[in-house]
Amino acid sequence: MPVVRRLLPALICSLLIAAAAPAASHAADAFSTPPDPLPAGAPGDILRAEPLQPRALDARLGGAGRAWRVLYLSTNATGARIAVTGTVILPSRRAPRALVGFAPGSQGLADGCAPSRQLREGTLYEGIALTAILQRGWAVAMTDYEGLGTPGMHTYMVGRSAGPSVLDALRAARRLPDAGIGDDLPTAVMGYSQGGNAAGWAAQLEASYAPELELRGVAAGGVPSDLAAVQREVDGGPYAAVMVLGGLGLEAAYGVDIDRYHTLRGTREYYEATHDCIIVSLLKNAFRRIATVTTFNPLGDPDVRARMEENRLGTIAPAMPVLLQHGRFDDVVPPGQARAVHDAWCARGAAVTWRTVALDHAGGYFGTLPRAIRWLGSRLTGVPDTGDCG
Repeated sequence: MPVVRRLLPALICSLLIAAAAPAASHAADAFSTPPDPLPAGAPGDILRAEPLQPRALDARLGGAGRAWRVLYLSTNATGARIAVTGTVILPSRRAPRALVGFAPGSQGLADGCAPSRQLREGTLYEGIALTAILQRGWAVAMTDYEGLGTPGMHTYMVGRSAGPSVLDALRAARRLPDAGIGDDLPTAVMGYSQGGNAAGWAAQLEASYAPELELRGVAAGGVPSDLAAVQREVDGGPYAAVMVLGGLGLEAAYGVDIDRYHTLRGTREYYEATHDCIIVSLLKNAFRRIATVTTFNPLGDPDVRARMEENRLGTIAPAMPVLLQHGRFDDVVPPGQARAVHDAWCARGAAVTWRTVALDHAGGYFGTLPRAIRWLGSRLTGVPDTGDCG
């Protein structure tokens, strides 16, 4: 835990800065606006790239060498071609020994919340994880996800959109000429919370969508899978914003009409959420109950439930070893639904390891990070892992 203890003060400051960031920083920028129509190309092909100086507060991101912001082709939840932004970062002082696809956790819905833009401003709270990766001599390919930074709404918590975004960020890193990342570099994926869900979907989709990546392992923590269970957990609590963002994500991905169930207050609060980053959204919606912003719980809508079921993890066995970690006192993502993912993957023949820490959801971010890095280190150096499926 020494890395966590050393960087914790910087993380707290970064969160405060992100919460206070001016609204002007959330405006769309020219780099993130893709050509219309999209040019021909394959998923992972780069449309644009520009150098980036990744920052953590007022200093350069720890362990970071050269970095680029990229706009690349990907695929959305319904199979359509889209463009997504992301970041490629090389470690300092050495050639990369591996490539890690980093799936960010919840950032919010405003375009200025995109991780690549927050890295430029020095407000990305997950700099602590990026530093831990870079200090191991691993390069980073980090996605911003669909609609976060680019035109359109962010498809928050829609795994069938997030999984391809993560995998195509790795493809883009390999195809970035200046980065010099070869196709033979050992490759893995990690993420926590929303990032854990995205990492899990990357694990499930790799064999059919991007088999050439040959992922050595996926480390996912605080993984939400049953989105209905998550909504019930956060309803009326300090993380109630998650149910607001989740509804907007489903609308963005599939066009389901959740807005028809909103009260006037609900419509206003959902609109405000599209202009905020995660800290502000959490503060505005703390202890909100869904009954105060809707006339009918959208979970009762068959279309909404069907789309949620489409995005439930556990239905496809990952082809690579997976580490699933969770806080035993998680107050956002019920541990039982994450354990169910482990059991479902095991039943399908996957190599899965389940570990818990005696922490809540936020604390679990720090508690699971050291093991995730160690476990990935073993997978990336070729040490096999058969999991604990029994």
